[in-house]
Amino acid sequence: MKERACVIACAQETAFVLSLLVEICERQEKRGQALEHLEELKSLTAQVNQDWARAIYSQAAGFMASEMEDWETAFIEYEEAAKDWKALAFPYELAKAYRSLGVVHLNLGRIETANRLLESARQIFEKLGAKLDVEKTKTEITAIDDPSAFVTLRLRGGAKESSKSIFDFLVSAFIADYHSNRYAGEASGWRSFAEIARHTKMPISTFYGHGKSDGGGLTELERMGLVETRVFLGERGRGGKTTRSRIAYDHEEVKKYVSRKVEKTSRKIGR
Repeated sequence: MKERACVIACAQETAFVLSLLVEICERQEKRGQALEHLEELKSLTAQVNQDWARAIYSQAAGFMASEMEDWETAFIEYEEAAKDWKALAFPYELAKAYRSLGVVHLNLGRIETANRLLESARQIFEKLGAKLDVEKTKTEITAIDDPSAFVTLRLRGGAKESSKSIFDFLVSAFIADYHSNRYAGEASGWRSFAEIARHTKMPISTFYGHGKSDGGGLTELERMGLVETRVFLGERGRGGKTTRSRIAYDHEEVKKYVSRKVEKTSRKIGR
């Protein structure tokens, strides 16, 4: 009996260490190593067949899915982790799962659910006296009340696929012009309807009239303030003019989103 207890205690310690290594390696941009540690953790979980092991693995798997912006998988994993931590009566780990799950719902555009989960996490952290966690969670809750703070997150979660495809292409176009080719900010990122259609594999006809029938595509992006469209005169096109669109770089949240993308890309290149 004592020997089995020692084996379980050792396995539990190993599981927690592996989960920490997953997070550390991913934050150091060592994704390959992070995924290797996650696979080790998955194997250990299968061997010990304990609720706490499944909870630790689900928490780590949810973290990795979030880092890769696979929000649906992250939702499933964090839901499983929260269920297990609640059954095991581990309040601190449960609060962490709630906070992570809240962020996932935020990225899926589910603002009310995100707020409820973050508030639940805050209350648990307060009861436990975890001051740093309380402050971090409060910051996330406060940010939800800023309508401009999560425009891009709402796009990632709730917008139509056509809108997401167009936005992703226009972000890449702006980064290529402004950061790689060193164009002036005002001249960067503009792409014609034909270019957008070609790269997103959408019918060119959907860009003339902006697809107002379903509210998707450029119409939705313009409504959200994420994209701007202009007519350029004296160029080859219909009647000597060309209509082009680009991301609304003056929008503060769009500017932050682009900066994060550039920073992440730079870190990967510099590894």
